[in-house]
Amino acid sequence: MKYSITTLEETDSTNNYLKSHPKLWDENFKCVRAITQTGGRGRFSRNWVSTIDDLTFSFIFKPKDLEEPAIITLFAGLALYQSLNKFLNINSDNKFSIKWPNDIYHNNEKLGGILTELIFEKKEPIMIVGIGINVNSLPEEYKLNRNVTSLRKITNETYDLPNLLNAILDEVKLVFEDITYPLQTQFQNSWNDACKCIDRKVNVQINHQNKTLRIQGLAKTGSLRCVDENENEVDIRDAQISYEEED
Repeated sequence: MKYSITTLEETDSTNNYLKSHPKLWDENFKCVRAITQTGGRGRFSRNWVSTIDDLTFSFIFKPKDLEEPAIITLFAGLALYQSLNKFLNINSDNKFSIKWPNDIYHNNEKLGGILTELIFEKKEPIMIVGIGINVNSLPEEYKLNRNVTSLRKITNETYDLPNLLNAILDEVKLVFEDITYPLQTQFQNSWNDACKCIDRKVNVQINHQNKTLRIQGLAKTGSLRCVDENENEVDIRDAQISYEEED
């Protein structure tokens, strides 16, 4: 399918560009891609570092009914996960996974991330969904103190960025057709399978206290269901988690 895609030579952030250009808000999946993004952002205002060999873009989505904006991130994550598997034709032995709520990993290395932002036009909610994926670059180019990877590192191949973008938008359009709240069991199961984290231990800060929890899966509200060491249920809604082996 063809999409309306504006390609910029350089911008600070594709999310910021869409927010400041309301003429682009008229159509679902209208997209802005940056060849060079100088001020990419992630969750908790973290910087997102990319090169011209990577894919950074944002698109518009106007939900019909939006009780819980945060679930858009979860649907975008599943769409990105599924699109990468289809585009690369990778078998189940390849360890792509979703890290709640907005990251894509390969094994224990970060491949991409998602940042969703809510704006309004005459009281109508509009979601801006930003996605960044390390594609044809190599990890040593990032000069970061955390584990990152790229499609090139994973497969030893390079990829056509416009074709990959189109494949992702195709999957996003398909997955977003089923957005409902509370989340349906089928979506929860698909997301849990993609997360590959059931029974995995995570460290999280709650009320200024560090706790170790064990993941049970995605709740219908979009929160992450966990249990503590005493098997008490704990729902994580807006916190930063890290797997124990990452610390």
